[in-house]
Amino acid sequence: MLLSWVLACRPPEPGQVDLLEFAGDVPANVLVISVDTLRRDSVGRYAGTADTPFLDGRLERAVVLDDHASCSNWTAPSFHCLYTGARPLELGFVVESGDPEVPGSPRRLDTLPEAFAKAGSWTSLVSSNPWLEPASGWPLGRGFDAVRAEPFATGEVVTELALAAAGELVSPWWFQVHYLDPHEPYDAPEPFRDPAPDIAYDLSDPEEVRRLEGDWFTLSEIDQEAILAWIVAEYRAELRYLDSELERLWSGLDDRGLLDDTLVLWVSDHGQQHLERGRWAHGHHLHQEETGAIAALWASELAPLAWSGRTTHRDLAVTLAVLYGLSLPDATGLALGEAPSDRARTMFHYRLQETGADGVARHSVEADGWRLSYTWDGVLRLHDIATDPTESLDVLEDADDALIDALWDEVEPDFERARELLDHLEPEDPWRG
Repeated sequence: MLLSWVLACRPPEPGQVDLLEFAGDVPANVLVISVDTLRRDSVGRYAGTADTPFLDGRLERAVVLDDHASCSNWTAPSFHCLYTGARPLELGFVVESGDPEVPGSPRRLDTLPEAFAKAGSWTSLVSSNPWLEPASGWPLGRGFDAVRAEPFATGEVVTELALAAAGELVSPWWFQVHYLDPHEPYDAPEPFRDPAPDIAYDLSDPEEVRRLEGDWFTLSEIDQEAILAWIVAEYRAELRYLDSELERLWSGLDDRGLLDDTLVLWVSDHGQQHLERGRWAHGHHLHQEETGAIAALWASELAPLAWSGRTTHRDLAVTLAVLYGLSLPDATGLALGEAPSDRARTMFHYRLQETGADGVARHSVEADGWRLSYTWDGVLRLHDIATDPTESLDVLEDADDALIDALWDEVEPDFERARELLDHLEPEDPWRG
């Protein structure tokens, strides 16, 4: 009986991931370079711009996931997915919803950093986002031997902290460096900025942001164009600044020999809305501008590959767990290459602070070139993402009922989970009476 118990509790052996072809052994160390609020469609690889030359070059030499998305549209639930391999809704809670009647994140979860620590790795974190700090009390901050946290620090400060922390690493190690840039408010150093038009709103002030959102659909086309030009110019400046700091970090680590036996995960937590749907920033809607993310794996002896299959943060967690023989008992993702490349990708969002006093729960599914979106106030939308990648045209009215039913079948498990958690709210059903 004791032997059976020991075998049941033993972590799995390190395994192979079909998508990852190493010329030698899997590297001993893992470096996670995570970036906050990075729109995938603004990175040079996808936008065709020259704002991120260093990052573009690294992606070119990596196993890059070209159809990757977060599990959410803001940081905390996104990192719950990356650390546990499962979406919070699947685990029976909603992260920081602001609704006292909805179960929030437990203070204890099985996470990747803890799994690496238990397996004997030195674990270190440098972060400018408070959600990842141990002091936050959230499970995301657990499992680190060393933490350097500087809330809302600039990229330059994060790089300096990371290079200092690098001197303490003891192999094997897990080392995560999280950059808050290009999170709003946009305030890149002057050398990275282009001229931008003056606008009548101070978007560093939350009240002014709300005022702009309230005004947006009543503004003239000229005023809208000026505001969008300001936003794009300021965001691109943030990207240039970020790219310079990523290059400085990489060079510093390389000079210290810390990339020689290391698997690097590049990942962003979520994207950013630039008033595509009348909102600014993120944590609002479940469309590509807020949920699209970058993800790539690099090592000196890892064969580069561009993978167009649909992937999520959950898959990254499972992939690392498989490679290093770690246990993530709650994971629902699949190792890279195991999932059908066209599998459905579902998301859920509910956060009272962002949606107003009544709160609006949101569902989304991507499948077969379509996105179906449903909100609990009874709004259903359909976008043909194959021909309309910005998801700007709602084609629900002309869609076949069979298509809607098939997409809803993918949403329904999440819908039922959400109904149990939000049983004090009553969703409106606009299409089935």
